[in-house]
Amino acid sequence: MAENPQNPQNPRNAGVPGTPGKKRPVVGSRNPTGRPRKIARSVVGPGETPAADPRAEPVETPAADPQVEPVETPAAEPKAKSGRRPRRPRVPRGVGELGGRRTTITLLVAVVVLALVAAGEVFYLVRDHTPTVSAARPVVTGELTHRAAVEAAARSTEEILSTSYENYDDQVEQATAKMTDAFAEQYRDTSEGIRDRFVASKTTLQVKAVGQGVVQATPAQVKALLFLDQYVEKTENGQPRTDYRQYRALVTVVHTDQGWLVSNIETQ
Repeated sequence: MAENPQNPQNPRNAGVPGTPGKKRPVVGSRNPTGRPRKIARSVVGPGETPAADPRAEPVETPAADPQVEPVETPAAEPKAKSGRRPRRPRVPRGVGELGGRRTTITLLVAVVVLALVAAGEVFYLVRDHTPTVSAARPVVTGELTHRAAVEAAARSTEEILSTSYENYDDQVEQATAKMTDAFAEQYRDTSEGIRDRFVASKTTLQVKAVGQGVVQATPAQVKALLFLDQYVEKTENGQPRTDYRQYRALVTVVHTDQGWLVSNIETQ
């Protein structure tokens, strides 16, 4: 069926002048769109719960995250305004040098004190030409002096007391060379009295000093305490016999032109 162009129901004639139908909107007029309808809301009284809207879509509530323990974050070092880390404080100069100087001063003071003590002892010995030995001060000589005297006493005593029947007389003469004249005379008299018995028993006597020390000391005389080991070999009733003993001896030596000579031996 053909369309009638004059039919007011024809959509093509809409808005055409002289054609009945819908009017065109006037420029500048308000939006002809109708205002939205207001939806009646139910008033909820105090203490009442609003009814749920059946048209509203259900809202999913996110599950609560598991509890996470807080992690401590180390605090960052404070930085300077320029963005650089603060510099370490400088140690003032002279702190180490001050400790070194104090140590040096202490050592110098100690050396000076020791030097003064040594000088005082030397002055005392030089000023007093005849130092007196006492119980409070038994040694009035320098250490080198009395050490040399004690060493001479030990070596001389070993030679004097060590004797053999094979060359008895020669050893007596050698021993007396280490003694003063007065003590040498006493030693000869004693040696002559035991000579025959000593040779008949084929006795060999060996003495060794195993310890020594100073008891009294002056520049002219020193008394030394010796610790001796004695080994004896002899024949008794046709049978060899060996004997060993330990004893002490207080030996006195005097200073002479020939050195330190033995003036007395007291066995203990």
